[in-house]
Amino acid sequence: MFRLAAILGLIAILTACNGQDSDASGLSEEDHRALLGQRETVWLASYGDADATRMEDILADGFTITFPNGRRDTREDLINGMNMEGREAGEVSHYTEGRTITINGDTAILSGTFVSPGRGQRADVRMLYTETWIWRDGEWKVLASQLATAPQG
Repeated sequence: MFRLAAILGLIAILTACNGQDSDASGLSEEDHRALLGQRETVWLASYGDADATRMEDILADGFTITFPNGRRDTREDLINGMNMEGREAGEVSHYTEGRTITINGDTAILSGTFVSPGRGQRADVRMLYTETWIWRDGEWKVLASQLATAPQG
């Protein structure tokens, strides 16, 4: 009788947990959204800080980014690009606007407008972006990113 009660209790707990917005990490969907926003901000800052170590931490194995002109870079391309000769920390300060986050299990899609501020006479560069993030080893990592030319206006 005790066994039956214990099994029914376990089923009740699992059923209750199934309806909550959380995953195996024990974090709520709201917590995951906050983490994703923070991770994206750190990723963008790693460009400006020329920080290959942070870039390496954010990018998943197999990462690719596709630019509006069709060029594709890999994880290694971006990490190696952090060490470009003549590049100094603080040279770039990218940010995003209008970010939306959709989470489905251990995968998240972030999208919005990517902004690279202009310098001197150069105007800001604005592109639409879509990123695919995956939950691996207890943290969010970006697996793919695609940039598209934003409509003018």
